[in-house]
Amino acid sequence: MVTSRAVKAVKQSKSKKAEQEKASVYHFPIKGGVIKRGLKRPTTKTSFKIARPIVERLLRCFIRFEVTGKENLPSSGPVIAVFNHLHLLDPPLHIIGMLPRDIIVMAKEELFFYWPMPVNRILMDIAEAYPVRRLGTPEERQK
Repeated sequence: MVTSRAVKAVKQSKSKKAEQEKASVYHFPIKGGVIKRGLKRPTTKTSFKIARPIVERLLRCFIRFEVTGKENLPSSGPVIAVFNHLHLLDPPLHIIGMLPRDIIVMAKEELFFYWPMPVNRILMDIAEAYPVRRLGTPEERQK
C-alpha cells in the first residue's frame, strides 16, 4: 500500500520536470517509471553530506569493505537500487556506496513505528525515508 507521503511526493515530482532529469533514486536505470526524484530535500542532502564521512570512518573501524561496480551506474538521471541485506550494517554501506548521488530511502514501516529501538525512528526521520507497508504475512511474502 502506498502511503500518502509517497503519493504527495510523486505528485510534487511530476510538476518539476527539470529537476526530475537531474535526480536519482537508487541503482537500476528507469525510463518512464513511477518513481522519479524531483523534490528538493536540502535537509537530507546536507544530512548525508555530514553523516557520510562520519559513518564511513566508524564502519571502517569495524569492517573492511570496498565499493565495486560503481562504474556500471549511469552518471546522471534517475536510478533505482534494491538491496538484499544480511545484517544491520548493510544499508549504511549501500548508501555510502551510492553517494554523492541524491538518495531517497524507503524502508519497511516496522522501522518507523514498531521497532523497539527509538534510534531507528530518529535515523529514518533524518534520512526523510518513506515507510513501505508490506502486505501479507512473512510466509506469504516469501512465495
